[in-house]
Amino acid sequence: LYNNINFIARTSSNFGAASTSRGIGVSLEITSPNDIRFGTNTEERLRIDSDGKLLIGIDASTSNDANLQVFKPTGNNSTIVVGNVATSASGLCRYDFCPSNSVVGARIECHATEDFSTTAKRTADLVFITRKDGTNSEKLRITSAGNVTTTGDTTFDRGDAGFTARKGDSVSITRAGGTPLELTRTTSQGNMINFFDTDASTQRATIGLTQNDL
Repeated sequence: LYNNINFIARTSSNFGAASTSRGIGVSLEITSPNDIRFGTNTEERLRIDSDGKLLIGIDASTSNDANLQVFKPTGNNSTIVVGNVATSASGLCRYDFCPSNSVVGARIECHATEDFSTTAKRTADLVFITRKDGTNSEKLRITSAGNVTTTGDTTFDRGDAGFTARKGDSVSITRAGGTPLELTRTTSQGNMINFFDTDASTQRATIGLTQNDL
């Protein structure tokens, strides 16, 4: 024991009791079968198991494929935070997904559109990126206003090919090069589009397909 740090090699899993008996504040233990455990205040906080998995909040892996496993021991809400301390109106934080060869194949990004310096200046978009033929590019954006668009723009132009659903407004679909919009029923023919009244429950009209008739 030195400067309130304890290094212990043991085969027992009785982490808390042994730590308490030594009156330590921080503990690093190597346990059977070859796990490394880190503890504070007589409790285990983090473990690297014999397979190299990093476990937080649990003492045994729950998945063969998860090298990082984070659990909140108590309560009903668990959060992982990724972000920046610096203040910037162009701030970005993201998760990268590398399915093969340690190369990014997709991303989820949060884009600041204000600098977050005050409550009134805290606005951001959520962006989804995928890779095609070696190039990462934006495929879907949820704007701070709640609009969903595939046009890559924060302000939708109906001349941009793609799909946009504006919160509390319209749904717009623009196709490029004369490619038609396709609506398909996978079973029997019948209604293709239903129109509802302002009560959102009364159907007033339909557009349907019967044989070759619309």
